[in-house]
Amino acid sequence: MELSVCVTDDDYEAWRAIRIAVVPGERCVTVAELRAQDSPSLLLLLAVMDGTVVGSGTADLSYSAGGGFAAPRVLSEHRRRGVGTALLRALAEHCTGLGLPELLARVDDEGSLAFAETFGFVEVDREVEQVRAVAGEPHPPALPGGVDVVALDQRPELWADCYETFGTQVLPDFAVHTPLEISAEQWDTSWRADQGFLALHRGEVIGCAGLNPDPDRRDRAEHALTAVRRAAGGLHLDAGRQRFDAATQRAPRLRPGPDEHHRVAGASPQDLTPAARAPVSPVWPPSTRLRSPRQPRGRASSRGWS
Repeated sequence: MELSVCVTDDDYEAWRAIRIAVVPGERCVTVAELRAQDSPSLLLLLAVMDGTVVGSGTADLSYSAGGGFAAPRVLSEHRRRGVGTALLRALAEHCTGLGLPELLARVDDEGSLAFAETFGFVEVDREVEQVRAVAGEPHPPALPGGVDVVALDQRPELWADCYETFGTQVLPDFAVHTPLEISAEQWDTSWRADQGFLALHRGEVIGCAGLNPDPDRRDRAEHALTAVRRAAGGLHLDAGRQRFDAATQRAPRLRPGPDEHHRVAGASPQDLTPAARAPVSPVWPPSTRLRSPRQPRGRASSRGWS
């Protein structure tokens, strides 16, 4: 078994094939998006056995402050052969080389959690991924006075420009175990929705919402960031957020019909309001976020580990 770094477009497509096979319920980034996100901190690996790509790995700076992120993935029929262990150790070594003191990961089932714990990982958080059908959306309510909504593709410069005045104010509101640490470059690339809307008040960005259509399944899209700046709370933008969501759910690149709209929340469905809970349903069991304070040792095997 050999590990190699993704370099060519064919490498990236092979990496995507593993990602889609192992995590079919989530949108996978495109080759173009991978290229745009390329940086010295990002490592994408392929695991090849007897000429066949059987696994992949990702390591990078985590969005959580102070840590690295690792995701080894192995096709189910090739697990329990040490492929995932080799991937994980290579990913961990990469993060160590970046000077990161801890490693963060995510698992989706009890078996994965048990195996990850053999590497020294401990649970720190959980999240629920849900799906919403977006056919037959009601007409959105009117926005508050003085608030305008513009499509991001009409004013693309606003997204990068609003990082300091908007992004740095809404990111701390995420219900996560460790504060998010998002750079201006990450904000302008991986956090930019493919089809997004911005709420403006006196020309200043105070809210956003958007979708990232799935290039591999045209009947679904992934929910991007929906947020309203705290200082704008007096404008009662909850109705506005509903309008953003309704508008993005009818994004023209999605086929008509009961399209899927993925949402990731840091709470269980029972914690949501009745209005928010009604149209959604979980697509996976709760994901468990893990932290390892040292370089992993041991062996793991699951949907995402092997």
